[in-house]
This record gives sequence, structure tokens and C-alpha cells, in this order.
Amino acid sequence: MLPQRVQLLAGEDIVQVSCGGTHSVALTRDGRIFS
Repeated sequence: MLPQRVQLLAGEDIVQVSCGGTHSVALTRDGRIFS
């Protein structure tokens, strides 16, 4: 597995990321969550 840029999140101010075996979750500075 190699890191890849997620185009959907381009321009978002991501402050925290959590990853598991089959998922990823990103938290933005304004409190939105992307999974």
C-alpha cells in the first residue's frame, strides 16, 4: 500500500486522520468528518 492524495479533500483544512484496515476518517478544522 502506498500513500495517495485524495482529490476530494484538496483544499480542506485536515487536522486529524485515523486509519484502519479497511477505512480512513479525516476531520477538518471546522468539525466536518470525511470517511
